[in-house]
Amino acid sequence: MRLKRLRHIMSEAGAEAILVSNPENILYLSGFSGGKDGQLFITEDAQYIISDGRYEAQTAEECPDFKLILCSYRYSLIEILKELVARHGVKLLAFEGGTISADHWFKLDDFLPCSLVSLSDKLALFRAEKSEEEIGILATAAGIARESFMAIKPLIRSGITENGLAAALEYEFKKRGAEGVSFDTIVASGDRGALPHYRAGDRRIKKGEFITFDFGCRYRGYCSDQTDTVALGCPPDKLIDAYFVVREAQQVAIKGAKCGLTGDTIDALAYDHITKRGFGDFISHSLGHGVGLAIHEPPFIGPGSVVPVTENMVVTIEPGIYIPGLGGVRLENMCVMTKDGLRPIIDYGARKLEILQRGND
Repeated sequence: MRLKRLRHIMSEAGAEAILVSNPENILYLSGFSGGKDGQLFITEDAQYIISDGRYEAQTAEECPDFKLILCSYRYSLIEILKELVARHGVKLLAFEGGTISADHWFKLDDFLPCSLVSLSDKLALFRAEKSEEEIGILATAAGIARESFMAIKPLIRSGITENGLAAALEYEFKKRGAEGVSFDTIVASGDRGALPHYRAGDRRIKKGEFITFDFGCRYRGYCSDQTDTVALGCPPDKLIDAYFVVREAQQVAIKGAKCGLTGDTIDALAYDHITKRGFGDFISHSLGHGVGLAIHEPPFIGPGSVVPVTENMVVTIEPGIYIPGLGGVRLENMCVMTKDGLRPIIDYGARKLEILQRGND
């Protein structure tokens, strides 16, 4: 079915073949998990995977429906493509312009005896609607991440470093069957919490601070993405107020999002609420994004995003407030769009503010 959809897009563009270079699309279409070291060449009636000898056994196991062509320093990708283009009478070859480099494009344009057309725009939403199986895998990944976070909560105390907590969390991922992290784990404590994309560092946790954890694991190739903010000791009142405003905004967006609403409309549901509650000057990012084989993929939930969020798309809802010099709050759920609206993949309940009372052992 996936190849049939791709061939339909290719045919609509008037192309006789397509070169697939995006690692996530390679995995999605063929099952090949070494996508960074491979390419797919797909015509109306044939499909090839081009890789090197290191992956000969792996591709045979993962991609039985694809014919393997081994690439080497003696038999380059360009030579292989020239032969395939000639063999299949390709006059127009489609490619993923958002994936290949300019240097690669110039080589294709110079050496291939055919015209080229980029299908990046037409493929932008190719993986956006998830199957029931994919949603189940994403839920498993989210469950592993959630259980792992619960397991490391007892370690949160004054004196421990952000890096120490991040390492403990990533160990729990692996222990529970994850392949690794979806992205670099964020543990942002104190005033570092005002930096939305701060990475865990050697800063030691102190009492009276908020700590924001943004984390995810990868399971069967699919990503999870979750953010929680907890307090150690009694944080400033302004941050406590911000926490409840963020929580309210997240619920407003989840409950108000309807199937077919655009990303910018859903974004406004949350951030209009935050602005009305007096924190509009402390907004730093859009509300969310699609998640699947890539940690950030369409559809995007933010200003200017006019793509409708339709049934079976999986997106994050992650409003945040960031107060320079003081700290920040972010809460994030992965949700699937249903015909009745957004449904969290995992039910986090009321997301009560946790104020931990622990000292330095």
